[in-house]
Amino acid sequence: MTVCAIVHPDGLPTLLSDVLVSIVGQKLITPSQLTWNQGISERLSPLMRKSFVLPKQTAAFAFSGSVERIQEFTEYFPLQFQIRSQGEAFPMRVAGVIVDAFNSNYDWPNPSDDDRIRLLGFCRSESDGKLGINGVRDLSEPSIQTKYFKEVFAIGSGARAVLNDIAIFDDQIDQNIALSDDVFTTSESRLNGLLGALNAKMLFVRMGDPLSDTWGGYIEATTLVDYAEFSPAESWSHLAYVTQVGASEPSIEQFGKQVHYHRSASWSGLGVRLEDRQGNVGQVSIPIEDFPASGQPNDSGVLDWSTFSPENVTLTIYFSETGRVVHRTLHHDEHKFLVQQGLMNWGLQSKFVEDICARALSVFGNAKLQE
Repeated sequence: MTVCAIVHPDGLPTLLSDVLVSIVGQKLITPSQLTWNQGISERLSPLMRKSFVLPKQTAAFAFSGSVERIQEFTEYFPLQFQIRSQGEAFPMRVAGVIVDAFNSNYDWPNPSDDDRIRLLGFCRSESDGKLGINGVRDLSEPSIQTKYFKEVFAIGSGARAVLNDIAIFDDQIDQNIALSDDVFTTSESRLNGLLGALNAKMLFVRMGDPLSDTWGGYIEATTLVDYAEFSPAESWSHLAYVTQVGASEPSIEQFGKQVHYHRSASWSGLGVRLEDRQGNVGQVSIPIEDFPASGQPNDSGVLDWSTFSPENVTLTIYFSETGRVVHRTLHHDEHKFLVQQGLMNWGLQSKFVEDICARALSVFGNAKLQE
């Protein structure tokens, strides 16, 4: 599936876009399917960035469509938008006109043809002295109203699935706050919690999570911080644990798969560490390319993931007795503690995870957990 979305917590409008590319006629392994027994020697699905930022216009865009059309569109659109949006009060209207003109150049068999470019984006705007955003979207695609992320728009074959996940997450925030959990007390923490949960659900779908709606890749995020400057999420670690809480001493076992995300000018991609029951370890680095594709893997400067220090950490905790799953992104103080204690070395200390497990269970009780 392809999915792009806009969420808008106060002061932090954010563009989300997945990076998975499907190739017609080929069965490839996605990051969510990557396990010790399946994937290390298999051909992996390519990952490509389906979004771009135009800093001079303070605008960000994401898109869906066929690889061939996207390559043409990303060469065509930026200059067209830069020239034609100058002096426009609502520049996103211009973006919509450009997309319609691009699509009209092809003889589409029907309006839902997968080749058609669908665009989602926003730029900074100001009205009556108040800063906000001016957006563009495909009106045929769905949207939802939320309490903490305003109206959320999405495009792509995974649009309805991701909107459902966001709606569930939005509903659970008040439950957290009511039980005095300090994970979601700010717009930034709510945004990070959402991003962590969306990706963790995809990456660990085979760990025991019964849900089948997964697009298998990774969602990148670019935020217009305080309506002033774009800032992409640059690094993230996703770790998973299986726990039994019925015993007097909770049993905690780290799942044999870790996924780490890095984004920089020199190299962007995922690092996946896999470990089997016998302690054998494998490591896979999957680059994320930009459109238009260069045709050559961006494998220069691959990171030493064992010394990776992420900006954010999301724990996926599977309660084996009940089948419930928690996706819990650490808040600032917890993350600071990790860095100070040097616990980020392909995993966390059991006592730290045990405390997080106990806290998650006390907060959520018997509810379905961030799924």
